[in-house]
Amino acid sequence: MIASSIIYNIIQTQNIEYFSYLNEDAVSLNTIYSFLLKCNRNSIKYNSLLSGEKLNAISNISKTYQEYKQAHNLVDLADIEKNVFENWDTYFNNEYSEIYTDAFNIKDISYVKSLYQEKILEKLSKYKTIQAEVITSGEVQIIKPSNEVFDSIDEVKTAIRIARKLLEDGVDASEILIVASDIQEYAPLYKLFLDEYEMKGYSSVGTPLSSFDNNENPQVKIALSQYKSQVESLTSLYKKLNLPLSETTKESLKAKMSILDEKIGIELTEANQIVGLAKKYKHIIFIGTDINHFPPKASDNFLYSYEDDMNCFKANNYFTSSQTQYNELKRLCENLYIVTASYSGKRELTPSILVDSEFDAVIDISDIKSINQLALDSKTLIPNAETSKYYESITSEEFTVYDGNGVNGLNATHLSASQINKYLSCPLAYLYANKIRLQAPSQDEEGFDVMEQGSLMHLCYELFGRYIKEKHLESVDKDELYALMYEKSIEAYNHKDTVEPRGKEKRVENIHHQIFLSTLQAGLLDDRNAGLLAKFVDYYIARADEFEYFKNTEFEKEFALDSDLKPYTLKDKDDKSYFIKGFIDRFDSLDNQINIIDYKSKKMKAIIDKNKMQEIAELKDIQLALYILYASQEYPDTKYYASLLSFKGDKPYYHFANLANEENLKNYEFYSDEYAESLKQVIFKTKENIESGKFGFDNRDEKVCGYCDIKNICHESVLIKNERK
Repeated sequence: MIASSIIYNIIQTQNIEYFSYLNEDAVSLNTIYSFLLKCNRNSIKYNSLLSGEKLNAISNISKTYQEYKQAHNLVDLADIEKNVFENWDTYFNNEYSEIYTDAFNIKDISYVKSLYQEKILEKLSKYKTIQAEVITSGEVQIIKPSNEVFDSIDEVKTAIRIARKLLEDGVDASEILIVASDIQEYAPLYKLFLDEYEMKGYSSVGTPLSSFDNNENPQVKIALSQYKSQVESLTSLYKKLNLPLSETTKESLKAKMSILDEKIGIELTEANQIVGLAKKYKHIIFIGTDINHFPPKASDNFLYSYEDDMNCFKANNYFTSSQTQYNELKRLCENLYIVTASYSGKRELTPSILVDSEFDAVIDISDIKSINQLALDSKTLIPNAETSKYYESITSEEFTVYDGNGVNGLNATHLSASQINKYLSCPLAYLYANKIRLQAPSQDEEGFDVMEQGSLMHLCYELFGRYIKEKHLESVDKDELYALMYEKSIEAYNHKDTVEPRGKEKRVENIHHQIFLSTLQAGLLDDRNAGLLAKFVDYYIARADEFEYFKNTEFEKEFALDSDLKPYTLKDKDDKSYFIKGFIDRFDSLDNQINIIDYKSKKMKAIIDKNKMQEIAELKDIQLALYILYASQEYPDTKYYASLLSFKGDKPYYHFANLANEENLKNYEFYSDEYAESLKQVIFKTKENIESGKFGFDNRDEKVCGYCDIKNICHESVLIKNERK
């Protein structure tokens, strides 16, 4: 954490242009620091892996980083390992009668992580080595569940049901272990669904401290006290080092601190934690056994590849280490249950090639029902004092705390149009997505995911428009503009925001990325039917004069509103004094009107989307209205035309949802003074509802529920409650 802050400080003070796009909380800062550390721990020269501007930038950072450490009396892991290596010969002297060293390999898995560690172990080779006693096992039974397993949520529920079945058959909880290929993904789901099957369990990784709010649990109190002490210590240290300690860094520290669960019930652990165990289990349930999870996908970053990590930095091979983990699972148990999801979203999954495809038996768990299922059939046990309210909530038509109502301690100081829209479509979905920040389990796409596709399309439009504006280009020559858009599409495809999307690893290019780019480019330099980019150029050519050749256009225009919904000027990127902030894809400030355009990648079948227009009319979608609210105050006394624009479909383009302050305009909803007041009331009411803890689900739109990330943990899937008032 401190090192990343130092790296950011160096980039700023040394004006290293290559990394100027990084902000102080960028994950890439960790990647840079990790690279420096790995190279120093393994005596790897930067120029053996890097070249050009990247090499110059990293070399500059490295030189300044070493000087910074010396100036502030700091050391890192590479310095410590070097010191140990250089001084080990005399470390023990003659104080001990015998010295033993452990083994640092288990089959194909090595625990030596650097060249210095390797050299230290060579020095230790003169001592006696502990020999591991391998516990062998008899024949293991490979078993599958009787039910079809749909997705990762279903995997967790199936594992719990198998465990429940075993307990009912007289198996002791200590003889059952659940193992996940990715514990960070599965642990939150595991703890979420235990109560649903009246089970007790715990995770070996615990629960992040950031998940607790005003908890009276003694463990949490102690952890919070430790967290506050660490923040005070860091604040003091950062001050001495002349580094800024951001709120995001503090929250990151909190998220990294975990409260260990009470060891009651059945443990969930990860596959790499069972390697070398001496303890044996009668039953191990293995989840996350599709090819995407096991072995984990090799990941590159913008400085070194997975191959580099293995060849230069002592990383284990994912395939062989996963193979070892699976063999260890079979060694440690008598019965191994394999649970594999069939789908991730709408994408079919394939079982891992490492996992047995032939099964010796099937376990029937059809009789194991959740509390919700039993409650509907009036088959639950008589509720006790602790559970009666939960039982009542299942069959109640009123919203309760179990449906999201009465949530305390939340604020709504920083909102956006998308967040408000999310709340208006379903408050409970907003709570999970924006406050609890529980994301639906997802699998890596083979190419760009839906969000990345939309971002690349937006960036192509933006770069094309910016070039026309900056070069004062007034040409409407089709060939010239097609060639320009083609050039800008290549630039967008290789842009840092595309290669390394925010919050994700660097793109490892494959044929699917190239196919999508080619699809976007269709018709620009070939005779294919016009793709989205060619359609955009055609749209521009037809209306270039009307748009004043983008001379007065802003792209990705940032705006903010204060607590009174008045325009607010952000002082800098760290300014948090706004109430609402957002970005407008295109903002044409023309002589007689203002055009507000938001690009969408939605496929259209009709010129106008009547459902979306109705949502705008009823203020269930406030995006365009919010943009006009801002524009009408910052740029008063003109006409405002706001549209959602798509190029997907049979027509050249679709302004499929529109809002304007001009009455009786065909295909436009009227933004009147009354409409504006209603908009403000909706926004203030949304803020009030969030802060008063009103998060009851809204299941009036079947389509919204059908695609909802939290549908499996929402009572909507069990009962239909009264409409939200």
